[in-house]
Amino acid sequence: SPSSRPNAGNVDGPGDKAKLATPQRLALDGKDNLYFWDEDNNSIRKVSNDAAHTVSTFVSKLTENSGALLSQTFLGGKLYVYGTDGIEVFLSAFDTEGKKTSVFKGRADLFGYDSSSSKTLGGMTNDGSSLILFFNGQLFRVTPAGAISPIAGVEGNKTDPSSGYDFKAPHPGQKAELLFKNQNSTAGMSVFLGTDAASKVYVSGRFA
Repeated sequence: SPSSRPNAGNVDGPGDKAKLATPQRLALDGKDNLYFWDEDNNSIRKVSNDAAHTVSTFVSKLTENSGALLSQTFLGGKLYVYGTDGIEVFLSAFDTEGKKTSVFKGRADLFGYDSSSSKTLGGMTNDGSSLILFFNGQLFRVTPAGAISPIAGVEGNKTDPSSGYDFKAPHPGQKAELLFKNQNSTAGMSVFLGTDAASKVYVSGRFA
């Protein structure tokens, strides 16, 4: 907890006087202002691009229960955050004033899965026009309006490659195996995504 470590806490102000508690999941807004999830304070905080590197609380209470923010990215001047509230998956958008709009919130049936079982969540990025996120072994494209469509990956969160599967060979998107092993619904946050100038998508994976 914030009180258990030297200098940890929840204090806004100039960067050299502010106190944080487990900052992670960084995002830049295009103006060199830095946003991060302050996990132990359950908030999104901002480091302004000013002389004092002023820290302020952008969203004071992000999740309910034992939730977690998995990834965040800026698109169209809004901060999109992807995570779980401990029960359901959520994708929310925040404007520059911190006003929240829900893009989607629900269980696995949002992505076409059985909603009664736990699924592996993961990272998120964007290609300049839409969001790209990982869920249960697949990559999905999500529009700012909330339309979800699959891009690549084998349904079911495979944990071992199929016999004879060659990772170096090209595969159609819906037959590509994106492997993640020994991870539960929130540990999937170690999935990292990125795009390049040609809107190609890159995803990390592990099966060891």
